[in-house]
Order: sequence, then C-alpha cells, then structure tokens
Amino acid sequence: MVLFVIPGIAAFAGGADAVARAEILAPARQDVQMTPTLLATLSSLSFGAGDFFGGVAAKRADLLYVILVNQIAAFISLLLAAYLLSPFLLPTQDLALAALAGVTTAIAIPALYKSLAIGPMSIVAPITALVSILLPVAYGVLILGETPNWQTLAGFAVGGCAVFLLGGGDRMIELFKPGTAARPVSLRGIAYALVAGFCIAAFYVFMKRCSPQSGLWPLVVARVVAMTAMAVLAGLRHRRQPVIWPAQQLAMLIVLSGALDGAGNAFYLLAAHGGALSVVSTITSLYPATTILFARYILGERISLPQAIGVCSALAAIVVIVSSLPSSG
Repeated sequence: MVLFVIPGIAAFAGGADAVARAEILAPARQDVQMTPTLLATLSSLSFGAGDFFGGVAAKRADLLYVILVNQIAAFISLLLAAYLLSPFLLPTQDLALAALAGVTTAIAIPALYKSLAIGPMSIVAPITALVSILLPVAYGVLILGETPNWQTLAGFAVGGCAVFLLGGGDRMIELFKPGTAARPVSLRGIAYALVAGFCIAAFYVFMKRCSPQSGLWPLVVARVVAMTAMAVLAGLRHRRQPVIWPAQQLAMLIVLSGALDGAGNAFYLLAAHGGALSVVSTITSLYPATTILFARYILGERISLPQAIGVCSALAAIVVIVSSLPSSG
C-alpha cells in the first residue's frame, strides 16, 4: 500500500525508534481500543471545557487570533500524542480523508467560536452538538446498514424538541416576529452553530473512515490543513486590519482551549477505532453539558426553565439514541 511521508516529520517520527516505541506502547493501545465508551466520554469532557475557554476568549480577544493560537496549540498537542503512540504510517486514502477533515475543521472552528462569542453559550453549544449527531447517524444508516428502530426514532424526536427548548421555546418564536431588536444577533448565532455542527459531523465521519494503522497522524495532517487555511485568512485580513494581540493571561486561556481541543480529537479517534461511529460520535456530542455547567457556575449565565428542560431533553435524546444503536462498529 502506498504511504504518504511528510519530509521532516517522517524523520522525526519514523525509523527504528518509532517502531520500537510502537511495540512498547502496543499493549496500552490495545487497552485503549477496549474502552471506546470511556474514551468518547473523555473526548466529550475535553471538547466541552475547550469550547468554554475558547468562547470566553472569543468575547475578549480578536477572533482570528483566538483561532490561530487554538490551532497551533491543538497541533502541538496532537503531534506529541501521535509521536508517542504510533510510528508515522499514512495510507494515501487516509491522507485524502485527513485533508477533507482539515477543510471541515477550518470551517467549523471559526463558525463555532463566532456562535459562542454571539452566545449565549447555553443555547448555541447544544445546538451545535445535536446537529453534529445527525450526519454520523445518517452515515451509519445509509452506508453501514444500521436500521433505526422505534427507540432511535423516538430519540430523534426528543432531540428536535430539545433544539426548540434550548432556544427558550416561545422566546425563539419571538425572534421571527418583525421588529424584534434581538433578531439579527440571535439568528446569526444559531446559523453559525448549525454550520459548525454540520462540519463537526463531517469531521467525525472522515476520521472514522481512517484506518487504525494510521494512529493519530490523520489528526495531525488535518490540523496542518486547517492551520494553513487559517494562516491564509490571517494574511489576507492583516492587509486591512492587523491582528490584535491580547494580554498574556488571555493568551494562556486560548492555549488551554487549543490543548483541550486536541485532546478531545485524540480521544475521539482512539474511541472511533474501537467502537461504532453512531455510539462514539453521539457520546462525544455530550460536550455541551460541560460547557453549560462552566457557563452557569463560572460566568453566572442564567439558564431559563425551558432551556433547562431542553438540556435534559438533549441528554435524554443522546442516551436513547446510543442505547438503541448497535455497540459494535
């Protein structure tokens, strides 16, 4: 099989040392593959915490700076993890899938942070998560041959109700009435959340299709593609408006967000290699629970009763869908 080798990185990660390192870590990787549910849960927690810190930073710093630093921090954390866990082997098919995943990342991250910056987090984060469930489940049904039963369909219905309630129920209806002052901002935030959710779902599918022998290297390649796109965007915008550098404390917050994002990706891919796409992606999509709890108890964001019911409905929908789908991949 043809393998793709990145000059420099191959020298850094390949060779006899990489093979020996892989043999030493093989038992650990085998244990990892035996616990996809736990890994997906860790991915969910990492994504949720990363989104919170990234959203806080996006409210106080230049959004483009937040995205660039986030990507760099995530890339470094993924490169280190890939180097430690596996030798550099990347089949051409996995390379193509990783590149596509990088494109979706380049779209998803700006859309996600823009939605979080517009906020409130307690609305846009769960919307993104629920949308990101739809494509992996559809892929499982249409491509992998999974057949939804009544319990799965019930989970979809509960999820649809959750999206409505997460917007505040009757307050969401008010957004569509003419003359509503909050309409442009609120609908724009929801639109960004939907775009982010779709791209995240596509990322899940592309990563699932990568072969286990590639280890975490598809994630590294995806970040290279995403960073390149972000660098081009930064260069184009710099001609019109320079990137504003935030205070050091805020910069560290962004670095933490990127590291958590990279950890979430690594946990997800390891889980996807050992479990079913529908199960792993759905559990991973629980991450808004962490974001909402952080927003509530750190920022003091108020969660209305309809939103609280929506959060419970979203979690119930995820549980119902997971329990109704096969656990083998």
